[in-house]
This record gives sequence, structure tokens and C-alpha cells, in this order.
Amino acid sequence: GYTGSLMVEHLDAVLSMQAESHRHQWGIAGRNIGKLQNVASNCKTEPRIFHVTDNAQLSHMASKCRVIISAIGPYSICG
Repeated sequence: GYTGSLMVEHLDAVLSMQAESHRHQWGIAGRNIGKLQNVASNCKTEPRIFHVTDNAQLSHMASKCRVIISAIGPYSICG
């Protein structure tokens, strides 16, 4: 969504200022692979794309991460 794409844009900008040899690995996750690929195509860095459609895939993705930032909405329901 909109908030998630803003977060990706900001993180990409911060990470792209680092030397490539010191750059952190990072990724984006979501249910719509087309939207994920579109967001990733605008990045200067290369985020890993996690296509997540069920709990098993979500658990697998989370097991690969040290930090997870959620941008799921609608915020009035998902908080």
C-alpha cells in the first residue's frame, strides 16, 4: 500500500548511501507479487522479494529476518 511504499522508498534511500560492501540485506513482503516487483523496480538497492500468501510462508519469511516492520492496514482494524 501507500504507507509501505513510502517506507521502502525511505529505507532504500538510506541504504543506497552506504558502500555496497557494507550494505545490509533487506526485503519486502506482501500478497501481490506484481505490486512487490513494481516497488522493488524503483529501488536503487536490491531488496529481496517475499511473496507471502499463507501462514507457512509468513513463518518462513520471518525466520530469515532480524527486524520486521509491518505496514499492514487498514490501521483502524490492524492497528
